[in-house]
Amino acid sequence: MKILVRIPNWIGDAVNSIPLISNLKKGHQIEGICHVRVTPVFEGIIKCHKFSSRKELLGISLKMRRKFDVGVVVPYSFSSAFAMWLAHPGIRIGFDGDGRSFLLTHVVKRREFWRKEHILLSYLRLARPLGIEPQVMEPRVEVEGCESEFEMEKFVAMSPFANYGPAKEWPLENFIEVAKRIEKRRFQVVFLGGPGDVGKAKGLNDFVNLVGKTSLRETVCILSRARALLAIDSGLSHLGIAAGTKVLTIFLSTDPGWTAPFGERGFYIYHQIPCSPCFKRTCPLGTYDCYRTVGVDEVVEKLLAILEK
Repeated sequence: MKILVRIPNWIGDAVNSIPLISNLKKGHQIEGICHVRVTPVFEGIIKCHKFSSRKELLGISLKMRRKFDVGVVVPYSFSSAFAMWLAHPGIRIGFDGDGRSFLLTHVVKRREFWRKEHILLSYLRLARPLGIEPQVMEPRVEVEGCESEFEMEKFVAMSPFANYGPAKEWPLENFIEVAKRIEKRRFQVVFLGGPGDVGKAKGLNDFVNLVGKTSLRETVCILSRARALLAIDSGLSHLGIAAGTKVLTIFLSTDPGWTAPFGERGFYIYHQIPCSPCFKRTCPLGTYDCYRTVGVDEVVEKLLAILEK
């Protein structure tokens, strides 16, 4: 069969869709519709038809019309299902929600499992309407032949920023304090982030500050060589796992049961309080109490233990 997959637009979600793609690839020809921001994640994994705007997405979908037997829609937005309907493979599989079920031929109802299991496992459920019992596996990105101008033997990467909003972001001054203590153990510290994080990356001049200075592909290469990554719940925490790195993630407003880095190299710190997880971009109470649930001493202790494994 020829299968067309609509890939999620965000890095973390895209990474967690890789095991689904790996299962679908067995014995089938598979291609993807991918936003340009996540395309580097899929180098060597899947052929991506790239778009950067909704107009381009719809144009690509029309060009694909009736060229595929099956369409799998991983995102649960209306626009994603509509784009697949325009491509019009005979079988169209996706999750329910957002009033889009009529655009699909096979609807996977989320009520029983959504946010009750890891999102990677939820994505794997999209293979079952095809009679595929998916194999659970860690996401992996291609790192062979990886090239980066950045070369260092013994370093820890840190990723303090999230596009989603400040409710996920452990205070930067805490990351800086952790970095100072880790450097005393003879590790260098490298801070990573995207172009949109540059304005928030002040105060990092005492460290290797690559925020906004690397492409996503270069970031993959750097993560593959790091001894560990300390991150908040963000796309880079999942990318670190996929690049083969040990990852420690700090959870505040979100749920590690849903989006913790998947696999034996993934670790996290989370202390639930009555208002968490709220999954909000900003604190609805205005207090950001979850910031105070995780202390610097705890993070340093756990990170050092991971580095010694």
